[in-house]
Amino acid sequence: MAYNAYPADAAGTWQPLPSQYLPTPPSTLNFDPLSPLLFASSATGTVASYFCSPTTGLSGRYTSYRAHWGAVGEASVDNTGVLSVGGGGMNARPGKGGSVKMATRRGMALWSVETEPPAPLTTFAYTPARSSEIIATGPGSDLFMVNVNRGSIVRRQAPPAPLLHLRRSTQLVASTVTGSLVLLDTRTSELSVGESVLAHTGGISQVEAEGNYIVTIGYTMRQGLPLPDPYLKLHDTRFLRPLSPIPFPTPPALVRFHPRLSGNVVVASAEGRVQILDLKEVGKGSVFQVETPSYLTSMAISPTGEGLAFGDADGYVHLWSSQEDAKFCRFEGEVELPDTVEPPERINWREDTPLNSIGMPYYTSPLFSLLPASFDFTPSPTHHSRPVLDPAILSTVKTVDFVGYAPYPASARAAGRRNQVPAGKNGKRTVGLDAPMFRSDRERAEMKKKRDRVVSIAKLEQEEEEKADAQMPKHYRKVEIKYSRFGVEDFDFGFYNKTDYSGLETHITNSYTNSLLQALHYTGPVRTLAESHTFSACPKENCLLCEAGFLFRMLGDAKGMNCQASNFSRAFSASPQVSALGLIDHDGESATVAYASLIQTFNRYLLEQMTAESHVAGPNPSLIKGVPDSISRSPLAQLLRVEAKSVSVCQQCGVATSRDTSMSVIDIVYPRRAMSNELPPASDYPTILRNSIHRETIARMVCTACRQTNHLRIRRVLAETPLPPVLVINAGVRTSDELDIWVDGRQGAGKRFMQPRFSVGRNGDNVVVKGVDGGETTEGAITYELRAMVVQIQSDGDPPHLVALARVSSEEATPGGSWHLFNDFLVKPISEDEALSFPGSWKIPAVLFYERVDARELLDFSPLPLSGDPSILSEDITVSRNRDPALVKHQPLSADELPRKGTLISIDAEFVSLQQEEAEFHSDGTKKVIRPSRMTLARVSVLRGEGPETGIPFIDDHIHTSDTVVDYLTEFSGIRAGDLDPFASRHTLVPLKVAYKKLRILVDLGCVFIGHGLNKDFRIINIYIPPSQIIDTVNIYHLPHRQRKLSLRFLAWAVLHSAIQADTHDSIEDARTALQLYEEHNRLEAEGSWEDVLEEVYREGKQTNFKVPSLEPPPPPAREGPSPGIGALGPLPAQRSFGGGGSFRQPRSYNP
Repeated sequence: MAYNAYPADAAGTWQPLPSQYLPTPPSTLNFDPLSPLLFASSATGTVASYFCSPTTGLSGRYTSYRAHWGAVGEASVDNTGVLSVGGGGMNARPGKGGSVKMATRRGMALWSVETEPPAPLTTFAYTPARSSEIIATGPGSDLFMVNVNRGSIVRRQAPPAPLLHLRRSTQLVASTVTGSLVLLDTRTSELSVGESVLAHTGGISQVEAEGNYIVTIGYTMRQGLPLPDPYLKLHDTRFLRPLSPIPFPTPPALVRFHPRLSGNVVVASAEGRVQILDLKEVGKGSVFQVETPSYLTSMAISPTGEGLAFGDADGYVHLWSSQEDAKFCRFEGEVELPDTVEPPERINWREDTPLNSIGMPYYTSPLFSLLPASFDFTPSPTHHSRPVLDPAILSTVKTVDFVGYAPYPASARAAGRRNQVPAGKNGKRTVGLDAPMFRSDRERAEMKKKRDRVVSIAKLEQEEEEKADAQMPKHYRKVEIKYSRFGVEDFDFGFYNKTDYSGLETHITNSYTNSLLQALHYTGPVRTLAESHTFSACPKENCLLCEAGFLFRMLGDAKGMNCQASNFSRAFSASPQVSALGLIDHDGESATVAYASLIQTFNRYLLEQMTAESHVAGPNPSLIKGVPDSISRSPLAQLLRVEAKSVSVCQQCGVATSRDTSMSVIDIVYPRRAMSNELPPASDYPTILRNSIHRETIARMVCTACRQTNHLRIRRVLAETPLPPVLVINAGVRTSDELDIWVDGRQGAGKRFMQPRFSVGRNGDNVVVKGVDGGETTEGAITYELRAMVVQIQSDGDPPHLVALARVSSEEATPGGSWHLFNDFLVKPISEDEALSFPGSWKIPAVLFYERVDARELLDFSPLPLSGDPSILSEDITVSRNRDPALVKHQPLSADELPRKGTLISIDAEFVSLQQEEAEFHSDGTKKVIRPSRMTLARVSVLRGEGPETGIPFIDDHIHTSDTVVDYLTEFSGIRAGDLDPFASRHTLVPLKVAYKKLRILVDLGCVFIGHGLNKDFRIINIYIPPSQIIDTVNIYHLPHRQRKLSLRFLAWAVLHSAIQADTHDSIEDARTALQLYEEHNRLEAEGSWEDVLEEVYREGKQTNFKVPSLEPPPPPAREGPSPGIGALGPLPAQRSFGGGGSFRQPRSYNP
């Protein structure tokens, strides 16, 4: 699929070639220096090559092969072959890390080496001294030196800091995750670190080096947020000295050195602005624009410098050439093509054709399957004899297709459960929390218990729990979702949660954030602000504050039903800053990830991001009583941010200077270990917290008064403004000595380090922090109380994970009974002593949330919107650039049609797949799901369920998604490629947030949803609907004593005598059919024949195997008189287009 989107008069001498669409968006691009090929690597681990011509652009694909089990980090093409690094991360095989691979241009592997631990490899570079050795690494990975001639790891070394990029110049240049450049010396046996300089405060995204130049692109911190740096930073390789940066009108995103013009670089922005400039004479250069439908993600320059290739996020590759007779490679060789395979001679088969016309293999030696006569069948420790079966079993065996089947005897059932785990040492089991039965198996298990009079499963589980390890309660262990053939819906979440407070599921990406989201949910002021933000007209598509508010509302409404943060994870992963900060959890079960540190970094990023998103147009409302409206402080900043001043005192001249600063998170600073001749420093909780607020440090810098480089003592002092209602603290435990401070009993028997209540007061510029016992308070001080905390749990042999401990406001009246454990979807009430204790190293504190005890009297949320605006249901919103009015099948609600409580509406949704299901099949034919498929909403249709316009849709939205769709499921969804693309879709296309807001408004208004199989639809949409607002025809048309539930297509054929879903699915047709089935049910109920008709439907289904015959549906039975029933639909109007009539309102463009 190619398109030519560039104008004929492109600026400068550079001319565009036809762009080519690739099935998978390229993450890296490389020109072949010896062949007319362009290599494109992808985030799925594949490397593909395409024929590349300076006159016609890309043509056919030459080869494609899987290089790594995970994203390809970087690749290089030379005369030896294609060298690439990658692997690890989410798509890696369990227990495997990154890999380095050398392959031929045809895709055949020359050698491949894998690395440990399971961290992804993202970059590599040749060592300056030798061209036969490379150094490969990645965030969280060690440095690996690999010999490319032998394909073996020469040595391995821990990096001085987590590295993101490696580049070879006169020296080896590396970039760190903190935004610094480091010089590495490879001449010694161990890589040593030379000079270091901070290049970008927010992180580095691109590094290139040539000669004595180093150019970098990255992010800069502004108001606590990482934003794209508008400067191209330059450094001198010899002394790592910064040179004058080069500004750009749009922040640069990609950079490459020109291979033939020394000191020239090609710089491109994400929006497609490309500039070629000379670093010595910045004023000279050429500029042109790459017209991309999305944003650029990769760039390559040919070895001759006469060709450029750009890849964008939608999968298009844009080629540019510098002149008509340009050459992309210096020495163009021939591409080795595959041999032509001669087809076998066709045999004209007849009755008299001899059988020897078909060749058969001939063996001259015995096959291994022929066991020798001397084989010893005597039982041994490695060769067991065949077990003797019970004669009672053999007497009841029935043979079907050479396989014998027999019922499980009652005597064996009474002896114990099948597949029972044997006891370990001391009779204690070594496994974690027992897994529950699937819902589909529970009924059969109950029947077996009654029949065989065995001990109840619950009693056995209770006995096993009493034998559990006393050091760590079993409910703290990591829980996992097991998948049956019915999917995740068959998993019994109720086994883990018997409370009214909902947990969060773990089978989504970045589920490590569940604990922090739960802690924020039970921090009242933050929850209220986030929920109110969902009612505002927020224009940002991937707004984390909106998604957190939607999630908090769902957790509050679900009342103990399990929820998932899939929409929040999608919005969180969409930000490029998240990858730069290393916040993506690639594995989810890695034993090497320090989740306590990761969640603290995520906490700081999330609070800063949501603080910026909480700004409103105009003056920000004041949430603190008695404080006027603030123009600069956002609502969330008023709740969290601590205003302070940073005071610097020069040790030489004694002049003090100060600057205003603020912090949303207080990082705990632990005292250093005392020397042998020193008294141990105070290490109680109030003293450490006070020192962390002041955070006194000494730095060497230039004094503004004496203009000399001296040591300055820097100390933080609280401003005169009131302290915030919520105080967030990062525990920052990094060493065993710091963890020992938190362990119970260190300060005496029965004493704890952490204080659940403390007061903060002022004594001049000094902060006074005191612990508060019971209701005791200090006069003039502000008292804070612990509301929630996030801790890391790690027992011996288990991977670490995070849990939340939170106080539930509705149970605070019960002394000590308000604390609950939120271990993902396991929710359990615990005592206050258990919540506040740190008995050993298996429990590590991470984030603490304190709230002022007078927060309810202090805060006023009335200026914020506390209810949704239903007028969005009357708006026609679309982001599609080419919507076809003839395909518009919905008519938005008018002002007098807005629904009220109890209004009937019919709904159906279609979905596409973002990730295929991963499963393994056992030798007995059983299937085990390892990772379920990941779906996303692609289309939702909502129809009027009552009134004169019954059956007319008022919502029919296709959902725009920026994620890669692996399967459109067209047969079941009706969605085709291009339907979800704003530049190609002819339908009404909206962001997911807009569609979600519409459904959320309908839920809040009290509408009753009618549909077929709605539970799964609402689960994927990630919205909770109270059962009282759901009428599901799959449950209405179901007999309790029958296990089978009937499909919508079969019910339409058997009950409504109509044929639907003939070629593909249509959500309007399915929603309308469900509405008709509901009306038919009401009519049959009024007639008193409902049960008889349903029995007849099941009898017909049994005859046809519940499949719709290819014949025409039977005619409906004749009825006399008017059709009884409440609001009977009768024949619904045919689908009609509202695109050309005069009543059609022009769509409002949604531009986030």
